[in-house]
Amino acid sequence: MRLRVPLADAGGRPIAEPYLEAIRTGYGPDFRVLGEVGRALNGRVVFLARDLRRDVLMALRLTPVPDQADEHDLEVARELRDHTPSCGKCGARFRSNGRFCTQCGADASAMQEAWSSDELRVAVQERASEREMEILDDIRIPGGRVYFAVHARTRALHALQLEETDAGEFALAVTGMLQQLLAETTAPGAAKRNRA
Repeated sequence: MRLRVPLADAGGRPIAEPYLEAIRTGYGPDFRVLGEVGRALNGRVVFLARDLRRDVLMALRLTPVPDQADEHDLEVARELRDHTPSCGKCGARFRSNGRFCTQCGADASAMQEAWSSDELRVAVQERASEREMEILDDIRIPGGRVYFAVHARTRALHALQLEETDAGEFALAVTGMLQQLLAETTAPGAAKRNRA
C-alpha cells in the first residue's frame, strides 16, 4: 500500500509524528496503531498495530520510495499470533472454544489457566503503572503472555513478558522482543523473507 507522509501541515508547521499520523489518517478504520517500534538506518520505520478486521497483532513497516520524498510503502512485515494452548495429556493444540481435546478426549477446561486473561491484565497493569506504563495490548506465548505497554512520559513502546514460575507464581520483566522484531523486519532483504 502506498502512503503519503507529509512532514508539515497545510500551514507549514511540522507534524510531531508524521509517520504515525499518516498511518492513522490513511488506515484508521483498519488498524489500531499502538506505537512506533523503531527506525532503521535504511529509512524503514516499524509500528506495532492491531488489524481490527482480523483481530491480529502485527508489525507494520514503512519503507521510503526511492526518489519520492514523501512517499512510503506500507506493508505487514510480520504477524504476532496468539499461541494456542495444547493438551497436557497428549500435546495436541486445543481449538479455541472446545471443551474436550479433539485427539484424546481430555477435559480442556481442567487444563486452562488459573487466572482469566482479564484478571492477569488488571494485575499486570497495576505493576506497569508503578513504572509509568499503560498496557495497550497482549498476546499469549508458550509459557506466558507478552503485554505491550507505552511509557506515559516518553511514549516509548515496551514489551513486558509475564511468565509462570515453577512455583505457580508470575514474574513480569521487560523483554527484548521489540528490538528483535525491529531487527528482523528492517534488515536488508527483510521484505522478501517476510512475504513468504
